[in-house]
Amino acid sequence: MANWIFIFLFLAVGVLAQTSERVKSKKLPSISYQNIIQCYPELINKKMEFKVDLNILKKDIDQKFPSMKSVLRYRRVLFTDPKRGTDPHRLTISLQKWLKGIPQYDFYLEKLDKDDVAEIVPLEKEKFRNPVKDVPQKYLLDVKILDDESLWLDTKPNKTEMSYKTGNDSVQELDLTHSGGTVQLKCENKKDQGVLCLCLKR
Repeated sequence: MANWIFIFLFLAVGVLAQTSERVKSKKLPSISYQNIIQCYPELINKKMEFKVDLNILKKDIDQKFPSMKSVLRYRRVLFTDPKRGTDPHRLTISLQKWLKGIPQYDFYLEKLDKDDVAEIVPLEKEKFRNPVKDVPQKYLLDVKILDDESLWLDTKPNKTEMSYKTGNDSVQELDLTHSGGTVQLKCENKKDQGVLCLCLKR
């Protein structure tokens, strides 16, 4: 009888040890991914369980919550242009106001010296029908772009808004807010630390 008890205990300990090893070896999803799902369960994507990619996250958000309106808040482009000499230049397009529901933009060009001190470059006064598209086509033709940063605000259904910042066509920051901030997902690419996401509810 004692032998049977010993064999049973030996087998039981072996099973528990194997179970414990399996639990240890199972990798848990990243905290950022858990926060995304906590805020918006609709955004489940197994491809991002262990490494969140903001470009993929934005695509998933746009699929689940299609944008009704997308507005550029600002675009800032650093570039060099052989026609303007060797100094880098910076073109900024920014939203100034709304007029009868239509966004009104202003833009200006700066020249930067070796210490990054900016000097406004005088430009001809022109009226562009679509500054967001027409201004870059005029001033960024045949230039070498060093950095390109934009901030957008998207209006989505059910009192949902998304703002996101891009750097060289890659999403760097993202903020998805529902019902005036009752649910808010904030994500940022911290480069060395990777993407960090927080879920805020109130």
